[in-house]
Amino acid sequence: YQDLNVMFGGGVGFITDDMKQHFIDKNIAYYADDINSFRKHTNGKIWALWCDRHMPYDLDRDTQIPSLQEMTEKAIDILSKNENGFFLMVEGSKVDWAAHANDAIGCITEYLAFDKAVKSALDFARKEGNTTVIILPDHGNSGFTTGRRDLKSYDKAGIKQLFGNVSNYKKTSGGLEKILLQASPDKFKALIKEYTDIDITDDELSDLIKSENYKPENYMKVNDGKNMTSKLVEIMNKRTYFGFTSGGHTGEEVFLVAYHPQGDI
Repeated sequence: YQDLNVMFGGGVGFITDDMKQHFIDKNIAYYADDINSFRKHTNGKIWALWCDRHMPYDLDRDTQIPSLQEMTEKAIDILSKNENGFFLMVEGSKVDWAAHANDAIGCITEYLAFDKAVKSALDFARKEGNTTVIILPDHGNSGFTTGRRDLKSYDKAGIKQLFGNVSNYKKTSGGLEKILLQASPDKFKALIKEYTDIDITDDELSDLIKSENYKPENYMKVNDGKNMTSKLVEIMNKRTYFGFTSGGHTGEEVFLVAYHPQGDI
């Protein structure tokens, strides 16, 4: 398993008995959905995983799941004990899923979660004095924009108009879907109001009730179907000034940022 010193993330359901035996044989600590043991671990190889497959969006996670920033800080704390240095890769992967789903609040909050992880890495690098930090995406996605063709006044909108509504969203579309699927349809309006401050229309309620409550096998196709997540995205985005040109990857240039203790290299 690549002789990794540290592995944090989702995927408890992928761990087989053979892998568990490998962890025992190689003296690798393995924790499944166990944030307390994760936090207590200070030295030695470790795999700490949560959730059966993927971890929730940062906006949707509960206190039993660490943030990307906390996992980054824990990884640095363990790996920095190696006198020969270390290589660490941190991926804020869920922003890609949010972009494929055209979920604006998911994109925004995942960017912010990644930004906090970057801060922790930079704080360590500046203090340690011998660490390089490189920040880059692997591709563009969804054509996320401020402004849409159907909004004629977006170029004159102020900060409150642009970001006021989306700032009230307490769940991503996927997180809200999980809540609605556990409730009866007569509770939908109140729950959506609670988590988004949106008063949905009767037509929107009807669309939600009629939606096919399934998840496409291909997460890149979430925004294409009649599933409840796509209907919630439509409802939530309609109250914002954000737009998307695609549910797939896009071809624009992407940024590359690097920090080096000796300055530009």
